[in-house]
Amino acid sequence: VAPSIRGRQRERITHRLDLAGRPGGMTVQRFIGLKAALATLLGGGLALLTLAGGSPLLLPLAVVLGWFGPDVWLAREARMRQERIERDLPDFLDILAVTVRAGLGYRAALGRVAEALGGPIADEMLTALRQMELGASRRQAFLALRERSSSESLATFIAAQLQAEELGVPLSQA
Repeated sequence: VAPSIRGRQRERITHRLDLAGRPGGMTVQRFIGLKAALATLLGGGLALLTLAGGSPLLLPLAVVLGWFGPDVWLAREARMRQERIERDLPDFLDILAVTVRAGLGYRAALGRVAEALGGPIADEMLTALRQMELGASRRQAFLALRERSSSESLATFIAAQLQAEELGVPLSQA
């Protein structure tokens, strides 16, 4: 049972890191290490203060803050990143539509617009393009993109794109 719990917890942390855009190249191992280090540092520092005459009641609080502080930070990073995706997506789609209408192929247009605009939506689109270059189908790459984001607008765009691809109609009509 323990390995499956670890596996599920690892998947949850991986998903939360993906939502936050993996700040600083954060991995699951580094995130757990950060939590442990902060809990140890805060707990140890307060233990020293307790020995110097401070209140021992603050020691458990410091350990809890050290352990859960990175979770709060990660949730905040994820929320801010997802809000930026929601805010930047309309501009991205407008420029993408103009670029495709100008005659550039869809993948090339995605890459060009992503490189020009930057930000988290561009990072996600470039990641999806890299996945396609490495052999993933467009469907697989965009489903993975949907998993890495909690943006409703982005999920709607991806659903419209996949539907257009399945039905063989232009994306603008979908």
